[in-house]
Amino acid sequence: QEEQQQQQKEEQQQGGPADWERGLQAVMVLPALCLHYFVQLWSKDKLPYVLKDQGLREDEVKKICASANPVAEFVRMKSVWAELAGSDHVQTALQQAYDAVADKLSAAK
Repeated sequence: QEEQQQQQKEEQQQGGPADWERGLQAVMVLPALCLHYFVQLWSKDKLPYVLKDQGLREDEVKKICASANPVAEFVRMKSVWAELAGSDHVQTALQQAYDAVADKLSAAK
């Protein structure tokens, strides 16, 4: 345990990710997958059902997908992110996860 703590301390001193950043990056995979796949289908009316989402409205989804930067647009949404809306940390972590999801999905085709 001491060795792990020392390693984390060294990472932080060297500009590596802190624990909360690693945690944030880990949990961003699900919203990234949602944004990359599900939101895109919803914006094109290609879901096989009618969706009523409490966090996202259809007009917001279309705005996200029409944006030059859908990740940034999504992160600005207070209805989804509350006090974290617009956070640079959230946007960076979501962008990294979004890019990784896009790479994995395109490689799977």
